[in-house]
Amino acid sequence: IFIYQLVNQRGLEDSNAGHVKFAVARVGNLFYAFVNDQYVASVSYNDYLDKDTVPGIIGTMWTTTSISGMNWLSGEDAQTKIDSLLADGSVISPYLPYSEWGSISYFATNVAEVGEDENGYKFKYTSDSTGTNDSMVSPYVFFEGDFEFEWVYKYTSGTGRAFLEVREWRYGNKPILNLGERHNDDKFLLDRQPETDDPLVPEGKWDQPTFTDSRWGEGGFDFSQGVRYNLKRTMSDTAATYVLTVTSVANPEQTHTRTIVYAEERWNEPVVFHWKNENVAGEYSQITWSVPDKTASAG
Repeated sequence: IFIYQLVNQRGLEDSNAGHVKFAVARVGNLFYAFVNDQYVASVSYNDYLDKDTVPGIIGTMWTTTSISGMNWLSGEDAQTKIDSLLADGSVISPYLPYSEWGSISYFATNVAEVGEDENGYKFKYTSDSTGTNDSMVSPYVFFEGDFEFEWVYKYTSGTGRAFLEVREWRYGNKPILNLGERHNDDKFLLDRQPETDDPLVPEGKWDQPTFTDSRWGEGGFDFSQGVRYNLKRTMSDTAATYVLTVTSVANPEQTHTRTIVYAEERWNEPVVFHWKNENVAGEYSQITWSVPDKTASAG
């Protein structure tokens, strides 16, 4: 996976462009990439879930390049190294996809208290006055095949919307889906994208229950401890099935699920996640992700 503009637009430090430190690691079914001991991205490869892997170096123009200081870690030593590289919470960081738009997303001033605890990664988005393309945060995790992604969001201020946007990894296509909440009209968002009038799509393109919907009971949805959002994808030979779920942390009986079967162009491509915080501020916590353990049945 190539992440463009690492230094100019992703906030990575590179004091000497002629001397770069690369690292790659595998933990279970996730591969991690680092530059100068700074997190770049992680990705799951469906073809390798039940296979052993080994790193190798491929390049061009070797006559003007030297490679030195190669180290190999495994087992507990490797896990300790990974933990140290991710200890500052850098897996969750603001980023800027293109320099022509979204310029404010590059700056970290709107993202506070980045870190992790025993429940997963966490951060606060503190500005409630940024537009859709100026308020993006992403863990830069790419998934192909089946996966599960979950987080808890607790609203603090603003009249806009906070939602996860799932896109094909090149970002060029329209979003596949949105999952979150909108506070100018008090609605949850479990929306299918691109826009469609296909009668076979359950509930059309939108599924937006209100916070006071009768399904939540008297008093409406309980936001006192935030909302748990869960997203699962299961791949078949012809389509990707996404299951979107919203659940009250304080009252788990308040839950709603929508299933989206997605079979449009590039339906089987890897996907990447972006949170957008349009004129709204809140706390993200318990951010976790996983892919199926196919090694248990390998062989």
